[in-house]
Amino acid sequence: MIKSIYTNTSRWQDRHTKRETGCIQLNLLKKRILQTIFIFLMCSMPSAVIAGAWIPKPANGYAKIWLKWLPGLDYLDGQGNLIPYGQYHELFLNGYVEVGLLPSLGAWIHFPMLRNFWLEDHPSGSMKHHITIGDPAIGLRWGLVEKQRIRISVELGGRMPLASGEPVQKIFNKNSPNKQIGNLRIGRGVWELQGSILLGYTWDWIYIGMSVGYIFMSNQFDGVINWTTETGFQLRKLWHMRIRITGWHPLGNGNAAYHDTVSGLGNGTGYAGFSLEVDYNFLPKWFVGVCIEGGLFRVRRQTTGPVISPYVAFQF
Repeated sequence: MIKSIYTNTSRWQDRHTKRETGCIQLNLLKKRILQTIFIFLMCSMPSAVIAGAWIPKPANGYAKIWLKWLPGLDYLDGQGNLIPYGQYHELFLNGYVEVGLLPSLGAWIHFPMLRNFWLEDHPSGSMKHHITIGDPAIGLRWGLVEKQRIRISVELGGRMPLASGEPVQKIFNKNSPNKQIGNLRIGRGVWELQGSILLGYTWDWIYIGMSVGYIFMSNQFDGVINWTTETGFQLRKLWHMRIRITGWHPLGNGNAAYHDTVSGLGNGTGYAGFSLEVDYNFLPKWFVGVCIEGGLFRVRRQTTGPVISPYVAFQF
């Protein structure tokens, strides 16, 4: 009897210990998931409009206008160190249009209409406001392969510098002894030329796409490898979702100095990030939605913080 009681008690303790261990492991897993989501949202990436491999029919197209808000958190320097620097906000107004010109040939334009930057001043603690027009970009896309569900295209584009590339405000470490960590820049101040190859494949309710390109920058800035991979699908009859991962990687082949700037608008900025986009088809050919962006890894020389962009789009 004593042996039986001891055996049952031992089994109960063993089961109880396993349950406790399982609960601890589950709590640790939940904690890690929450930490990962938080890190994703902390790391921001500059908004980029990247057209897919599909080309609209002649005179058809797509137009979109959106408002980008970035509440900055900490700064990630060139070594990946997080540095507190005070309050920072960006508020941009952007537009994008793509249109079919000829069969298998389309054009697009991205026009950043207005950029607002607010950065806390040291040591006064007041917020300084900087406003500028953005740098417009234009490009052509040519369809190489357009067979049934698959698309392969090439794209050539350029961006013209309208915003100043000069520093407009000093940035200081919020912690004592409050050393300067960089300068706020509200533009790169360089010409950009990009060539890309794009691939897309579609099913009845879902598609996948990817692209890789090279960006040449003037003023001896580093060239950049830019890549994307994405998928989109229909949630319900009028709801759609897109998930995109993108990378921006300087090659170190320029002679210009690297810039430490919270806006990321300088030489040497790099990242791999994601975006999650959901929209609703509220009227025929009209869409309203929101895009949330964040960093994944290798985020360098820019602020952290989530990017939130509500938008309205129209198909024609």
